[in-house]
Amino acid sequence: MMNHFLKITKKISLKTSILISVLLGFFTSYAVIAGTAVNNEFSRAGVLSHVYSSNLLARDYVIDVILPPGFNPQDQDKKYPVIYILDGYVHFPMTGFNMYLEQLVGDDGASKTPKAIVVGIEQPIMKYDWKIRTLDMTPTEIEKNGNVIGGGADKFLSFLNDELKPFINSTYSGDVNDQTILGHSLGGLFTLYTLFSQPESFDRYVIGSPTTWWDDDYIFELEDDFSEGNVDLKKHVYLFVGGDEVCNSDGELCGVAGVRKMTRKLKSRGYASLNVTKKVFKNEHHNSVVAPGYDQGLKFVMGRLTRKSK
Repeated sequence: MMNHFLKITKKISLKTSILISVLLGFFTSYAVIAGTAVNNEFSRAGVLSHVYSSNLLARDYVIDVILPPGFNPQDQDKKYPVIYILDGYVHFPMTGFNMYLEQLVGDDGASKTPKAIVVGIEQPIMKYDWKIRTLDMTPTEIEKNGNVIGGGADKFLSFLNDELKPFINSTYSGDVNDQTILGHSLGGLFTLYTLFSQPESFDRYVIGSPTTWWDDDYIFELEDDFSEGNVDLKKHVYLFVGGDEVCNSDGELCGVAGVRKMTRKLKSRGYASLNVTKKVFKNEHHNSVVAPGYDQGLKFVMGRLTRKSK
């Protein structure tokens, strides 16, 4: 019996030794082939970045630009549509390069969208202040949690129209007659405000998960006022929202309901020249819906410009 026990013990010891040797070999090999990483300042080829100091707003904005395929700075006669993306720090890296890829000619000889200049707009990230974003993106002041916030959309729109757009158009041959704006969340509210207050600012509007509840549904009142004084709205408008964006306990953030209501109102006006639609993306939430919404929205509002490459 004792001899049998010693044989088993030796076998276990041998297996254990082999296992330990294998593990040691693995970790030793890993240590040999593992590389090293050092911190490096992020940069990306193809992006022209500016810090724009606004005289009107008395603060700086980071303006990132991707030029269209085949852009020739010497060809001053060639003008390109311009696409402006609000909240650029988050949304420009996520969607801007895809917008560039959609401009490339595919195997069928066509691009999904026409060649265009893509522009991201954001506060300098090291000085980012959510109160400034709220100020820029909202048309009215409200009191929330004991603080008065918002109400600077009119000034921010003036910054876009009177300062930024002339800079982009003159520097990069932007087409003053073909301007598109993309905004999500508070940015979506801003795009709606622009559509109903100064619709001539842009030709195409992509509006994601807009904060329609702001100031007791103020944006719907503004739409009512606009409809009473206008018989037509010659614009391309795409509204989108994630299917999971339902009302919270405070009755706010009612994304799906807000987008459906706004789309119904716009269609009910009978504007002959308005090209409008909506999309509810199933199984997407407030953040995840941005990329597919911008992608599909841009194709919709610019679809009529897509053409065969010559």
